[in-house]
Amino acid sequence: MKKFFSFISKFSKRERIIFNFTVFLIFIVIVSKLIISPIVLKIRSLDKEIAEKNKAIEKSLLILSRKSEVEKESKKYNVYLEKFSIKEEKSREEKMLSFLKNVEVLAENCGIKISASRPIGSVKEAQFQKEILSLDCEAELKNLLVFFYKIESSEDLLKIERFRIVPSGKKSEFVKCSIEISEVMGIEEE
Repeated sequence: MKKFFSFISKFSKRERIIFNFTVFLIFIVIVSKLIISPIVLKIRSLDKEIAEKNKAIEKSLLILSRKSEVEKESKKYNVYLEKFSIKEEKSREEKMLSFLKNVEVLAENCGIKISASRPIGSVKEAQFQKEILSLDCEAELKNLLVFFYKIESSEDLLKIERFRIVPSGKKSEFVKCSIEISEVMGIEEE
């Protein structure tokens, strides 16, 4: 250490000022890199985390502000969930017969004459299973359209998957139609 101070003491006044200034700059850089930079980085990461939490809170508050709307909508669909949940285990045949009966009643109410009906099979989708029924029928076009509407707006979750309409005769008001209708048979509970 004495050698160092003796070496510095040999500096001229101008060299000492430059040396002291250089040591001061090196000290500032070291303090900045070792102490200030980590603190600044930590503050920035905390600010980012706070901003993300604020966004999540705002989103949650928005959902909470719409709680009554969500509950109202939920009640609307609970009817379907209760009706189609797999709590009561009916056999596949019983479900299919009930499905067929519902479709036949709708057809009869619309003035549709069913010539043939047969189950096609079932399709398992993400959380539910659909049974598909094929119908061959004959009716006036306006009655057939009313039947289509009643199928699609049914509370039994019926859907027309596919249909084909051809005229019965050249001047006839009647049409022949082949229809595939599906019904959601069950919603799997996790």
